[in-house]
Amino acid sequence: MKTVAVDTGGTFTDMVVMDQETGEIEILKVPSTPSDPSQSIVQGVLEMFPNKGDLDNIGTLSHGTTVGTNILVQNRGAKVGLLITEGFTGINDIWHLPRFGAELGNLFIEKKPLVPPRFRLEVPERIDNEGNVLKALDEEATIQAIRRLKEKGVESIAVVLLFSFLNPAHEKRVGELIKQEYPEAWVSLSSEILPQIREHPRYSTTVANARLDPAMTAYLTNLSKQLRDEGVKTRQLYIMQSNGGVNKVESVVPVTTILSGPCAGALAGVEIASAAGFDNVVTLDVGGTSTDLALGEKGKILEETSGRLGDWELGVPMLMIHTIGAGGGTIAWLDKGGGLQVGPQSAGADPGPVCYGKGGTNPTVTDANVVLGYLNPNNLGGGKVSLHYDKAYEAIKEMGATLGLSPLQTAEGIIRIINAKMEEGVRAVSTERGYDLRDFSMVAFGGAGPIPSGRLAADLNMQKVIVPPAPGVTSALGLLMADPRRDYMTSRLAPLAGLTGEAAMTVFSGLESQALEGFQSDGFPREQIQLSRFLDLRYQGQGYELTVAVSGAAQLTEDDLKASRANFDQLHAQQFGHGAPEEPVEVVNYRVVAVAQVRHATINPGVAGEGGVETARAGDRDACFSSAQGMISCPVYNRALLRPGHRLEGPVIVDQSDSTTVIYPGQLAEIDGFGNIIITVN
Repeated sequence: MKTVAVDTGGTFTDMVVMDQETGEIEILKVPSTPSDPSQSIVQGVLEMFPNKGDLDNIGTLSHGTTVGTNILVQNRGAKVGLLITEGFTGINDIWHLPRFGAELGNLFIEKKPLVPPRFRLEVPERIDNEGNVLKALDEEATIQAIRRLKEKGVESIAVVLLFSFLNPAHEKRVGELIKQEYPEAWVSLSSEILPQIREHPRYSTTVANARLDPAMTAYLTNLSKQLRDEGVKTRQLYIMQSNGGVNKVESVVPVTTILSGPCAGALAGVEIASAAGFDNVVTLDVGGTSTDLALGEKGKILEETSGRLGDWELGVPMLMIHTIGAGGGTIAWLDKGGGLQVGPQSAGADPGPVCYGKGGTNPTVTDANVVLGYLNPNNLGGGKVSLHYDKAYEAIKEMGATLGLSPLQTAEGIIRIINAKMEEGVRAVSTERGYDLRDFSMVAFGGAGPIPSGRLAADLNMQKVIVPPAPGVTSALGLLMADPRRDYMTSRLAPLAGLTGEAAMTVFSGLESQALEGFQSDGFPREQIQLSRFLDLRYQGQGYELTVAVSGAAQLTEDDLKASRANFDQLHAQQFGHGAPEEPVEVVNYRVVAVAQVRHATINPGVAGEGGVETARAGDRDACFSSAQGMISCPVYNRALLRPGHRLEGPVIVDQSDSTTVIYPGQLAEIDGFGNIIITVN
């Protein structure tokens, strides 16, 4: 039986196939098809399984996608209508400004409504802050509101009623009335999407789900149909979620897939580094369109219970991943003052960089790497993409002429600018959160990640870089390391000091029952399901919470809650530079994380080589590491022939089918026992 993992990027779609019996894996990269991402997935599956009879051996297919992310950032998706408690349409106008970034000092910032006023209708009803009904739902008025939304051509309806997270009865009834009056409409109830305190995040998250639901469901349905039509009879189709776990496509909530694409890579990077003995790492995943960064501490990626994507506040659990517009396809351009700028616009897969020869005219980061000699013109994407050096050189030469720079100086300038942006991104996930980069190593992957990593690490005072054996498909590999996961939560605001272990256990037990019922209905036995408990705590009067783990024992005691309080004080001090152990603490939310443990891809030791490192020598290539020095002859090695124990002294370029690694002058690299390239930076 085979397990298939697919990661769809802006430029390439990466695929990994694992044999469940032997653990052996095969990899493949195919060009992405942005107009319909499912086409490249089907193409890749058929290429990996040329014998149609083998398609019956696909047990599961796990998929990481950027479909949801693209819909929200590009302001696309369904036309959404809102039904909200009478008198509370102003929730739309609440906005939490970011604490960092350019928007913070923008005096002219304009908040765009998530739902236009003409599509926001009120529902007469009221539930109080203890879940009691103060005013019964006016069903006739609700039906009239639904009919008005139907007349306005709304496709998807978000229902956000006050305090529905404490008592969802009114929301559920509104959902029933929508199905009765407008059965074609998609429905998102806030009590199901995000049953927690704070109206605006609940509203924003529910509306985002309503925006995504039709397109995401159509995409996944189309993908399933195309696979079936080609003879793929997979027993389960999973999709990656923002929380780092996978879920069945039939069960997934669309808004939970916002970070579906980058999560798998971060998971794989941290696990690969941990196996190699590096527990504290920053993962650098550089693709064709963007760079995704995450921090792993003690072998685990940091998580958060909410995040932002443009104007959207999304209250869903997600890995702490920072994404910047910096990839191989990122375009270099000149601003009105004649200055060189890079990004965030990307050439994507079509037309792609100039060197692709598909009609692109604006030089990109990939074009600069070609001109500097880092990339093998016959190597990109496993030979599926031929690079045209002359086209890249002419485009950069033309830009350089405007700047008064040589082609090498221009290419070097493009790389310096994009590297500076990547450095800012690394600091955003590390030093800005109280971590010292000198205590961390860098894991570099993605098709373009191992090219700048050595230089980035040196500039950031990091000592080591780990390049996995198959960096170009590491994100797809991460899908084979992910377990099915679902998160459950409820808000119960109360002082921690007055909370008993028995009372806390009553709330947790209700969430755990939901979790067990959900996974067991999918066929997972109880012994395969792992449950973890968490509390969101804050100092009394604060406007934000921190999430801390709670004992997993069958019964909770007051000592367990005291330990959680101590952990909260410690975490607060680490993240914000101070704690207040003498101040009262409030419980805001209860959380249960349910994971169904399944077989993973494993990190296996490499095979020791019989010959010296020169057996892997593939020749030489002219490359530039300083425009002042110009092009120099640089040794090139074949990654497939490197074995544990082989050592390389920079400058060296290592070619492989899915990526290229650059070892800069003065740096030393060694192949470790798992086949990773370990670069000592200084």
